[in-house]
Amino acid sequence: MVKELYQTVLRETSLNVTNGEIDSVRKKSITKSGCRVYDGGFLGVAGTLGEPTAESWTQAEANLARKIPCPWGPKTDARRTCRRGAAMDADRFLHLCEELTETLRREFPQFIFSNKINWTEEMQRLRNDAGLDFTWQDAAGLVKMYAMVNVSQYQIVATGGSVAECESNYRQMLARYNLIDPADTEPSASDQGEVTGVIADLRSAVMDGNTWYYLQLSDGTVYYTISAAEAPEAVILNVGDTVTVKYAEGEGSILQAYSVAKAVPAA
Repeated sequence: MVKELYQTVLRETSLNVTNGEIDSVRKKSITKSGCRVYDGGFLGVAGTLGEPTAESWTQAEANLARKIPCPWGPKTDARRTCRRGAAMDADRFLHLCEELTETLRREFPQFIFSNKINWTEEMQRLRNDAGLDFTWQDAAGLVKMYAMVNVSQYQIVATGGSVAECESNYRQMLARYNLIDPADTEPSASDQGEVTGVIADLRSAVMDGNTWYYLQLSDGTVYYTISAAEAPEAVILNVGDTVTVKYAEGEGSILQAYSVAKAVPAA
């Protein structure tokens, strides 16, 4: 007899924003479990919300009496973990949203933002006592795009694949309508850091058709992330290249980059 467990885990963090302030945070986690028992070419199943109990497995074994044929049997001795999208926990998501709302309040006091912001992550796992362990985690396509709309002039709309890109596009729109000085289209120096170093690790992930690059410098512990659309030169970067990264100041292991460029060698 082989016992096999199939589970889906859905985690969601929902923030309610009123007048530019996060006034409530709601977190939920829903686990669904399917118990499968293979024996003598037959399959018995039982399902439950949450983690399976001894009763769940007893019910699955009892359902073998239904004689559901399963001549191919369970898969054995195989392990694999796949992930689409960058990992993010609830605390990191909350921190990023707090940074966003703080920037809006400071830089655009006339801008009123009230809405809900959600982050959802799903995991599917299939494992059995014959050596099978497959895990699939999906966090891609959950934040497709950010948008900023001027409440007094609704025709002023800016979008971006990241908070930094959206803010930059919004500043350019404001300058185009003569609402701010063109010199203010870039983030203020207090919000932007700059670092030069040698790339020690370089990774990439495809999310919603966009390739995002994550690079770590040899003298640091954080990763700087930027999309190929924002920095086409990132496509040809390699470990060992010396680069200059301009990024949004913040905490955590992953920081949003505004630009990444190869450093010019000293003469």
